[in-house]
Amino acid sequence: MIFKKRRINLIIGKKQIIIVGLTLILGVAIYINYLVGTNMTSDSPVSADKEAGSAGVYGEEQFVSDVSNDLTAENLSTDAYFAQARLDKMESRAEAIEVLQSIYAGGDSTETELAVFAQDAAALSGYIESETKIENVLKAQGFEEVLCYLSENGASIIVKTDGLTTAQAAQIKNALLSEVDIPAEKITILEIK
Repeated sequence: MIFKKRRINLIIGKKQIIIVGLTLILGVAIYINYLVGTNMTSDSPVSADKEAGSAGVYGEEQFVSDVSNDLTAENLSTDAYFAQARLDKMESRAEAIEVLQSIYAGGDSTETELAVFAQDAAALSGYIESETKIENVLKAQGFEEVLCYLSENGASIIVKTDGLTTAQAAQIKNALLSEVDIPAEKITILEIK
């Protein structure tokens, strides 16, 4: 009886690269969701009281609409807008990833179609990474809330401000153009007060 050793085939194909890429994109989306979730919970009135040193007792009453609280209805609606916009953005990106994965896993695609799907997945991954970098740079420059949307048609930056100055608009534009190459006429900056 002769035993043959089986050789493990370690050829990495296009399918494996795309699957790994889409998995990384999904991992980044989950990580961003975790970061956004931890930021939102630390901004809540209950956690702010606990950080201030007030020992709360389980079941104790807390008045949310306290006059001395610095959260106003306007700030809450703006914060709620940014929180909802972040969730919508993450959901739409997750749906796009799922669509690309289902199309790719369908099995009836040609080589050229698979190459196009791979390019779409790479572009989506690049957009997500660039949006995160731009948002982080603008937050580091002093903007409280920032959302960035990139696409092949242009870029939209949504900023929470009391009034955008020309210098701040130039600062936003420079941060955007340092990461991506987009014509100036395709850049939109929106203020949320």
